Order: sequence, then structure tokens, then C-alpha cells
Amino acid sequence: MKSHSGRPSAWRWIAIVALAGVVIGCARVPIESAPEVSGTFAGETREGRSTEWTFHQTENAIAGRGVLGAREYAVSGLVAWHGPAVFVSDEGDTTQGYITLSPDGEQAVISGLDVPIELRRRGEPATTSPGRFNGHYIAGSNAVVRLDLKQVGSLVSGLGFVNGKAVAVVGTIQETGTVSATVLFSDESRSPVTAELSDDGQSLSIYGLGGPVELTRR
Repeated sequence: MKSHSGRPSAWRWIAIVALAGVVIGCARVPIESAPEVSGTFAGETREGRSTEWTFHQTENAIAGRGVLGAREYAVSGLVAWHGPAVFVSDEGDTTQGYITLSPDGEQAVISGLDVPIELRRRGEPATTSPGRFNGHYIAGSNAVVRLDLKQVGSLVSGLGFVNGKAVAVVGTIQETGTVSATVLFSDESRSPVTAELSDDGQSLSIYGLGGPVELTRR
């Protein structure tokens, strides 16, 4: 029905707007899923140095290790198609960078070290013999802080959650038996910490987060 002026009536406009609302409400907005980073990746640098990295993923954080030429690294980061990561070498050098995954998940680029590293997926994550710091630790009755650590030689990498937010951890074991580590937070800020394991290996103390944090092995 039209009004005397030849324009659509008010009721027709209401019907058009209502129909548009239904169409928009039913339209599905695609949600980008988190990438699957777990696996072993290998490649060569532009200078011809061979390199291999393995990553273990828990929810939206990863931890692992890598070899670049003659140097070994521990790595931990936050999962994203271009996710922040922190690296520590067997010489104790700590560097922050990124791990960028290709859309099909078959290739990765590590940036932040001395050269960009281009990698191709080769298989499942490699396994290693557990070290003394290997384990799952929690603090608080509601697991306000939880942390998973992996030790390979003198290098430690880990991932965890603090008040529900993912954190990444890398460090080196000192002569005193403590771990000198760096924590990477979800806002990409970093904090140096020291971790000490009890004599019986059942509790882990972390210093440097505003006060001692006591975690229990589970």
C-alpha cells in the first residue's frame, strides 16, 4: 500500500527494517580459530645453517626448543598466527621475537634472532628425557597460577596461566641449581624471575613477581 504521495507507507518501512534485522541476525560471522603450532619444523637459514625446532602446545601457549647451527635455544610463546615469543640460548642470551605461521600451518617463520628463520613442518613434536624441573605446578586452591615446565640440558621452557591469562617462560639453570628465567605476558611485556625447586622436588618458588610465589608439583 502506498500513501497519497506515491511513497511507501510507514508500515512498509517498518516491515523492511524488521526483515533486514532478521537477515543480519541470522548471518554467521566467521570466527578465526587458533592455529595448531605443535610439531617439529626444520629448514635452513639464508646463510646455509641448518635449524630444527619442536613446539608443544597447551591451549593458547607453546613451549619448545630449537637448534640453530651450533647453538641451542629454549623457546616459549603465545599462540597466534603471528604470535610473540621469547628465546634463550645455551649461552644465556634472551631475545624476544615472533613465530609466524602460514595459513595452512605447514610453514613458519621465526623472527627476532640474528637472522629470519624459515621453517617447514616435518612431523610430531620430538620427545626428550625429563629433567629435574619437568612437571606441572599450581598455586592457589583455584589454580590461580599454573605452570608446565620442560627441561633439556641446562635450558628450561614453560607455559602457564596467571589469573586466566597465558604466560610464556624460558630460562637457564645456574650453577646454584636455580633457574634464571624471563616471563612473557599476554601484553608482550617481560619480567625477569628466579625459580628454585625444593630439595624433594615437590614445590617451586618463583621470585620477581612482586613477592614469592609458591607452587606445588601435581
